[in-house]
Formats: sequence, structure tokens, C-alpha cells
Amino acid sequence: MPLVSKPGEKWEYNQTGYMLLGMIIEKISGLTFEEFLARRFFRPLGMTATGFGDSREVVPRRSSLYSLYVLRDKKLVDSPDKIHATQFLYPAYLYMGAGLNTTASDLAKWDAALSAGKILKPATLNSMWTAARLNDGTV
Repeated sequence: MPLVSKPGEKWEYNQTGYMLLGMIIEKISGLTFEEFLARRFFRPLGMTATGFGDSREVVPRRSSLYSLYVLRDKKLVDSPDKIHATQFLYPAYLYMGAGLNTTASDLAKWDAALSAGKILKPATLNSMWTAARLNDGTV
């Protein structure tokens, strides 16, 4: 895959890194990505309403997804005057970067564990929350 820009030149979101990480986790653990997360994090933290899926899945207590955008002529366009119900469809191979569903209660459990250093070391957490600077010094 060719680079979009030189390293440190600009920022651009891309799920490829998440997909590669998920593939590494599956290879090393011998588990699917979903099962690894369930065993390692969700079950021990009591996150019983957290799992993967998309709009086709029935997920108890999941809120509906709404958008200020609408698809017109195969393009997303602003629709600020009306909120639209929308769907999201994720094939299982994208679960490493999308498709995780949870409830506010389970998200609070995750946040508490993350803040308490039960998921990441404090130094790692601090690094994660530190803004990265581009080569020109901008954040």
C-alpha cells in the first residue's frame, strides 16, 4: 500500500493499522479477535452487553444511529435541517476497527478500568493522551 504522504507530514485516519493489529492478536492468541477481547477484557470487567455487530444485529439497550448527512447521488451531503435514521454495516473482517457495540453502563466499566491502570500502564495511557506533533510543529 503506497504512503499517502511522508511520515510526519500530515495526519489521516486509516483502519489498516487496527486490522493488522487484530490479525497479529489472532495469530498469537489462536482466538478470533472478538473472542480474545471478550476473554481478556469484557468478561473480566463484567461488560456483559458489549460485543461486535452492525445494524443487522439485535443488540439489547443499543441506541439507534442517526446522522445529519444523507446519501444523494452516491455522495454524503449535509442535511442540517433534519436528522435521519441510518444503518451501519460491518463485515466481520472490519471488526478490528469498527462494529463494537456497548451500553453506557459497560462503557463506564471500561473507562473506570482504563483510568485505574487495569488495561494499560499509566505511562502508556499518558502517551496515548499526549498530542502528536507533525514535522512542522502543529498538533
